[in-house]
Amino acid sequence: MRLVLALTFSYALKEGLDGFYRSSFVDASNQTKVMASTQFESIAARKAFPCFDEPAFKATFEIKITAPPPPIVVLSNMPLSHTHGGRRLHEGESHNTDEKHNKVTSPDPPSGQSDNLITYHFEQSPPISTYLVAWVVGELAHVEMACPLTLPAPDTPWSTHHGHHDDHDNDNDDDDHSEVDSGERGRSVPVKVWGTTDRASQFGHAKEAACHALQTMEKLLQVPYSLPKLDLVAIPNFAAGAMENWGLLTYRETALLVDDTVDDIKQRYGIATTVAHETAHQWFGDLVTLHDWTELWLNEGFATYFEVVVADAFRPKWGYFNNFLESTTSTGLEADGVTTSHPLTISRPT
Repeated sequence: MRLVLALTFSYALKEGLDGFYRSSFVDASNQTKVMASTQFESIAARKAFPCFDEPAFKATFEIKITAPPPPIVVLSNMPLSHTHGGRRLHEGESHNTDEKHNKVTSPDPPSGQSDNLITYHFEQSPPISTYLVAWVVGELAHVEMACPLTLPAPDTPWSTHHGHHDDHDNDNDDDDHSEVDSGERGRSVPVKVWGTTDRASQFGHAKEAACHALQTMEKLLQVPYSLPKLDLVAIPNFAAGAMENWGLLTYRETALLVDDTVDDIKQRYGIATTVAHETAHQWFGDLVTLHDWTELWLNEGFATYFEVVVADAFRPKWGYFNNFLESTTSTGLEADGVTTSHPLTISRPT
């Protein structure tokens, strides 16, 4: 016998930095804009919806979000399946939003608002821990490319095959770098970098780094990336450096964006590392997940190692391994040498 539990609940969308939270920012035209986004690790998914909020309890998710029409963008872990309600704006039209729209709504918009709101239906996710579920709603711009990958798509309901097409532009970061692979490949995955509209000239480096990271991880592990797309989103109000939500990576703006016209090597160096780290988590943490938070070191240990391997493959002459001893090994030994050090895995109190 199969039982289905249906829950109806309300949620007050508030300013904050975890759970499902509301944030505001001022764009280049001095206009205040509002964005709603999520940050669930480790136990903040329970702030957004009723759930068993532990990593061992995985479930599939079919997410539906009701929001204003474009230029508002709605993103989640999985690709958009379809929409209904309201109407889409024609090219060149604008839509003015106000605070009354920045709240959680039911799938069926209230009477009189159906012309202003659209319900976005996303494809069903693979089994996923609650801390990796994510969505973003806001006025965003993006750049994208079809990232060619060698391995065939995994044979799963959520891994739709996407035909190869290559529409990425050339980002002339420097002369000493590894190009994104091109040519005949098993499949391609759309890689998109998102941010506020006034930051649109700062997406290129992260886009190239993310595609190269997917290619390198597949080559090293011989395990295909599991989802049919990868989005990277710069959030104006974001507490962590970045978060590895499966298929929808979220970042602090300084950890993802750099002006494509400025040769800022220090910033590009750090962005490549952070993008590599979160991409590695798509395997270590998202596909294979810790059973309990006492094992978090497994997630972060693998991601910390592979961030260096992947970033070094992306920019071989930037000396990532030369810096590894000082930035990572020495830091770990220093922490291990204090009298308050403890085993990597700490059992829960009984």
